[in-house]
Amino acid sequence: MGDWDFLYEMNQRGYSEDEIALAAGLGFAPWEWEYISKDWIDAALSGVPAEAPSAVKTKEPFKSRSGFPFSVLEQTEIFHDLVECAERHFHNTGRYLQIWGELGEIYAEVKFGLRRHGSCEAGSDGTINGKLIEVKTISPEKTADHVLVKDRVTSSSC
Repeated sequence: MGDWDFLYEMNQRGYSEDEIALAAGLGFAPWEWEYISKDWIDAALSGVPAEAPSAVKTKEPFKSRSGFPFSVLEQTEIFHDLVECAERHFHNTGRYLQIWGELGEIYAEVKFGLRRHGSCEAGSDGTINGKLIEVKTISPEKTADHVLVKDRVTSSSC
């Protein structure tokens, strides 16, 4: 069986054209997806105190991708400014500003201490406490009450 034979199998199982197109775009079949409901996430995070960015301890000082000093406080201000710009753009045009990935990565830098890789590095966005991390951001355009998480690491190219 070839890598894409699951698309034919999806058709035989009665999946819709949209579901088959989504699977083709993602490169894997729905039965390889893990479903995480919002209720499960909320339950898993209940009672977990939110930490201030200053509570994040790192082994070495933060550096930006170009090597210039990095400030968590400045990054927090930038994050809030970008969110405000995105909101203003939506109210002005009725369209979303497509910056979800960058917002998610900046949030992970501020909230969880993500140390990002350089641009176009395949496989992950950076590290937290030495572990490789891939940040996925849910846009407000998503209407489903669950998230699909791929449980295997893949590489990509720029």
